[in-house]
Amino acid sequence: MGFGVLGINHLLAPVALRGAIAEIANRRLHHDRSIHGDQSLILLSTCNRIEIYFSSPTLSWTHSYLLEILKRECPLPFDQLLYTFFGKACLRHLMRVTSGLDSALMGETEIQGQVKRAYLESSEIRQLPFELHFLFQKSLHVGKKIRNRHLKRGAEASLESGVEIILEKHLKPGTPLLLVGASETNHRIALHLRKRGKYPFSLSNRTASKGDQLAMSLGCPFIPWKAWQEAQGIVFATSSPTTLLDPEDTFLFDGKKRLLIDLGVPQNVDPRLRANPGVTLFDIDEIQKAARNGTGRKERSNIELEISQETELLFDQFIKRKKLAELSLASPDRILQKLI
Repeated sequence: MGFGVLGINHLLAPVALRGAIAEIANRRLHHDRSIHGDQSLILLSTCNRIEIYFSSPTLSWTHSYLLEILKRECPLPFDQLLYTFFGKACLRHLMRVTSGLDSALMGETEIQGQVKRAYLESSEIRQLPFELHFLFQKSLHVGKKIRNRHLKRGAEASLESGVEIILEKHLKPGTPLLLVGASETNHRIALHLRKRGKYPFSLSNRTASKGDQLAMSLGCPFIPWKAWQEAQGIVFATSSPTTLLDPEDTFLFDGKKRLLIDLGVPQNVDPRLRANPGVTLFDIDEIQKAARNGTGRKERSNIELEISQETELLFDQFIKRKKLAELSLASPDRILQKLI
């Protein structure tokens, strides 16, 4: 048994393609019971990446099975856009992910929690093998260590700062904003906006009770779902699998100028609205580009070197534990629990 990953990210694919693959992966693979027993997977799905980590006796077969599902059901072409890593290369990749080195915003901290949640959620759905436990536990440990050592101040750029940059370019200070979605992302943006004090904001959410509760905690008004006609600036950050605004929403053609910021993956706003002269639309890739500042080249080089060293050390440890388990006829999972 070994491990591998099949994925796509912000460096290779636009947000529309990432959204399509995320929808398929969540619907078809996340709770797929046909991958069970000697085959298992962990789905990591974020705004910037969709990655399927898997373990099986025959990695090539499992890889082909996953790829076939995506090819059959994805409506958009993705040839040459997916990446695959096996064994040591897979371990190195996940350590780069957890450390924030592979993020759109260098060193961002949210990815650590996203990887941990994906691991724990998959552990609840199915019994994971030793290989995936080792891969994720060690990668999370290394990611935390690298961030504490090299990125103590966190990312030098953030999604919140990207949103603020776009707002300042397109809206006058004091212009009311509407945040659509009671998500963690919008919560962070709201706290950032409140701290800055340049733009008053309100909140709207499909589930009124959840949205009203968050609005009360933020001290802002709650706007009923779809009552968005008066908003000049709207920030969308929901997990909706379908678009929330499209050319059928007639209020967007009332002659008013509107700024729409879409942080959803899949997209919350239909990209066809870019053709509307009254709409200025930014997606998450454009917001991250505005925010990107990054860590210096020397710091990035030091982190890459440390990850390479950790990869060699931990993969050698992984092979030794597998051999030890075989010799002692003990479960490698028990050995893992004893040594971590």
